[in-house]
Amino acid sequence: MKTKIFTFTLTALFALVLVSGFASAVLTFSDVVVPSQVNHNQGNIAVTFKLTSDVAETNLVWTGTTNKGTWTVLPLNGQSINAGETKTLSAVLNIPAQSSGTITAEIKVVADSTTEETQAISIPITQTSSLAIEAKDITKTQAGTVKVTNTGNTALNNIALSSVGAFNLAFSKDILTLAPGTSETVTATSSGFDTLKFGDNTVTITAKDTTLSPSVQATASVVIKETFCSNGPVGGDLKLSNINIDNTGKGTDDEWDLLDEITVEVEVENTNKNDDVNDVFIELGLFDSSGNDMVDDLDFSNTDEESIDLGDLRDDDQDTVTFTFKVPADFDEGNYKLAVKAYSDDLGEEFECTDTASDLSDKTFEKISIIREDDSGKFIAFDDIQISPADVTCGDTVSIKMDAVNIGDEDQDQVRVNLDNTELGLHLAREIRNNLDQGDKEAVEFVFTVPQTEDKSYSLAITSDYDYRRGEYGESSDESETIMLNVAGCSLSPGTGTKIAAISATLESDAKEGSELVVKSTITNLQSTTADFIVDASGFESWASLSSISSRIVSLDAGESKDVTITLKVNDDVSGQNSFVIKAQSGSQVESRTVSVNVASGSAGGFSGFSLGGDNTLIWVIGIVNVILIILIIVVAVRLSRR
Repeated sequence: MKTKIFTFTLTALFALVLVSGFASAVLTFSDVVVPSQVNHNQGNIAVTFKLTSDVAETNLVWTGTTNKGTWTVLPLNGQSINAGETKTLSAVLNIPAQSSGTITAEIKVVADSTTEETQAISIPITQTSSLAIEAKDITKTQAGTVKVTNTGNTALNNIALSSVGAFNLAFSKDILTLAPGTSETVTATSSGFDTLKFGDNTVTITAKDTTLSPSVQATASVVIKETFCSNGPVGGDLKLSNINIDNTGKGTDDEWDLLDEITVEVEVENTNKNDDVNDVFIELGLFDSSGNDMVDDLDFSNTDEESIDLGDLRDDDQDTVTFTFKVPADFDEGNYKLAVKAYSDDLGEEFECTDTASDLSDKTFEKISIIREDDSGKFIAFDDIQISPADVTCGDTVSIKMDAVNIGDEDQDQVRVNLDNTELGLHLAREIRNNLDQGDKEAVEFVFTVPQTEDKSYSLAITSDYDYRRGEYGESSDESETIMLNVAGCSLSPGTGTKIAAISATLESDAKEGSELVVKSTITNLQSTTADFIVDASGFESWASLSSISSRIVSLDAGESKDVTITLKVNDDVSGQNSFVIKAQSGSQVESRTVSVNVASGSAGGFSGFSLGGDNTLIWVIGIVNVILIILIIVVAVRLSRR
């Protein structure tokens, strides 16, 4: 009996010890870190904490609950923890957009021994008010939509829609009420396009609720792109191509200096294979950064200026037009857009117009920069230089006129213009004393008498001095402008000591291989009595043939002048410097003038040079043929007068 009692007592004591061991197993949370508050649209937030156990535990299992959002990450299940060990763990709680109030959440851990522990978490959600707005498909010809969304967690009951900008917008509904997270879409119709400028025209749409403090608003932009055609590209029969911009001045094709000469070639094609397009116009535009067309401020040298009438364009045909202009000295520097359009004035621009081309940097325009000179040695330029007469002899009075132009980025109080040539003893100066500000020009004239000198072309140098302070000029031109003065006839005709005629010549056409070369020669009778002159040309045989002379015989009173047109046909494969002689013969005396031309190759086009020589040798021996010709002319004239 005693043995049984002892056994029972031992068993009871073991069970008590075992139960006491289970009762003392404890899991403890500590150092829990959560945000003091969160935004509704914050998304995931991290929760960190420590877990301590006083006994060894295996297979820890984690669960979480929350009244808002979800636990997206909890500590890994199945982990173990040793007796007395502390683990640092983390979890992630996702906060859904538009939620409000307070987040009440729990994290719970359960061990194999059935020991469990729970950590409560409480986080307030900040009340925020916000809007989003989106505009789509609004054009000049089509109504679009505006979508407004309450992206906050506060109800918005008085959202007003408004717009401001380059054109007008009308909304199908002006006041909106939106619960958190909801949207509403309204129709938006555009109008008021009369004042649209070239390029991007922007309207800003605002959605705003002023009943809240502070007020809440959102904005969106609508852009309507205005191209050169008044109603945009339309029709489809005309096509622009091969647009070539050539700067023959000091700048580049897309960076223009003041006074640069610009040539713009444009090819237009009628892509319709069956019908003509009548009364086609090609037009240039030059738009500043505000969208204003400044093309009228350019100095055009082509007759039609910025708009060229091409006439009718046959089906499936093309033609090319050329614009030529100078950038004025007073043109504002800055960034510009050069645009081109082709349209039918017969059909109307609203029915047939194109203003796009792949040659343009932005398809609808070419980016152009106009630059004012900032190099102090190049502030003063010379424009529209005129020399009269173009060909002179000793004792003649010469007038050289020009515009002195301030193309620099500084105003000038006083400027001195200089004309120099040592061989002719020219050292002339003219002062401009009434200020020459940026973009200003002032006419300057030099007048002098040609001294006794040899026959040839003289190079006259034009320079300037400026930056005038305390009686001195601080700056001078880095480079001189050069003009040529052709002096001829200073050598007297042998035997008589006087000249019988003066001969001048001007080029009336391009000097190009395989083409006609037209020269206008002016013959002036320098004698005191009336005289008949036989006009002839020679010395061209190696590079051209004579097509015609408009008047072989001219009768001139004393001091009278007449023009004679000489037409030569330039041979193929001829280029470079060539010359011929124009002769005027009266009786036994002859005056002559050598004409030099620089013939361009056929691919180059245009002439590149023209000058006159002074070979005025008096010829005393007359050929028998010329004597007979004169006698025949006199006989014919007498017979005609008797009739």
